[in-house]
Amino acid sequence: KTAYEFMPSLVGSEMCIRDRVDLLEQRAAAYPGLNLSDETREGILKHGVHWTHPVALPELFAQRSLEAQVADAADEIAYLSHDIDDALRAAILDFEMIAQLPLLGDIVQRIPKEGGDAVRRDNIVREMIDVLVTDLLKESARRIEVGGLDSPDAVRKSKTRAIGLSMDADDARRSVKGFLFDEFYNHESVLSRTRQAEAVVEDLFKAFMREPAVLPAGVRARFGDEGEARAVADYVAGMTDRFALAEHLKFADSPAEIAL
Repeated sequence: KTAYEFMPSLVGSEMCIRDRVDLLEQRAAAYPGLNLSDETREGILKHGVHWTHPVALPELFAQRSLEAQVADAADEIAYLSHDIDDALRAAILDFEMIAQLPLLGDIVQRIPKEGGDAVRRDNIVREMIDVLVTDLLKESARRIEVGGLDSPDAVRKSKTRAIGLSMDADDARRSVKGFLFDEFYNHESVLSRTRQAEAVVEDLFKAFMREPAVLPAGVRARFGDEGEARAVADYVAGMTDRFALAEHLKFADSPAEIAL
C-alpha cells in the first residue's frame, strides 16, 4: 500500500485531533495525548469525522459551542486573507484581478498606491480582515439577540449557527474563495508544488518502511499495537515541511529540491 492509502483522511482537524491531541503526543506517563477537555476537542472537530477513532469522541450537538464557532469563523477569515496575500506575493494574482471581486473591489479602490506594491498588498489584506471581522461581530450579535441564545445549552440546540457573516458578506466570501480555487489553487505552479510535496511524503513512507531501524524508538514501539505501516504513516503525517524535506535529503532515493 502507498502512504496515501494509510493516510486518506489525516488532514486538517482530523490529523490534529488524532496526532497532536488524543493519541501520539506523549506529555504524561498516565495517558496519551494532551488530555484536553471535551469542549476543546469538540471545537477542533469542525468538519466532523467519519473514521474509526482510537479515543472516544465528545458528543457532537446540532451546533458547536460559541467558542468553537468563533474559532471556526476566525480560521476561515485567516485562511482566505492569507491565501490572497500568498497569491499576490507569488504574482499569480494581481491588483487588477482582485479588483473585480466583491468585497475586495471596494478595498482595492480605497487603498492608495503610494508606498509600493508590498505596502499596498499588506494594506489590502489588513482591510479585508477588518471588514470581515467587523461584519462577523455585528451579525453574530444580531443572531444571538434575535435567537434568544442566552446559555450554552441554547447555543448547542439552535437550528442555526450563532456565529457567522451576514448574507452579503458570506456571498462575497464565497465568491472570493471560488475565484481562488479557479485562479490560484489550481494554477499550474501551485499544482506542481503539490505534486512535489506528495512525492516527498510517498518517498519518506517507502524509505521508512524499507528501513524501520532509522525511525525514533517511540515510533517503532507502536508497531506491535497498530502495525508498522500505521505507525510510519502517522510519523510522516506529523512532520513539518522543513523536517520532512530534511529527512527526505537523508533517506530518499532521489532527494527533492523544493524551495520553502
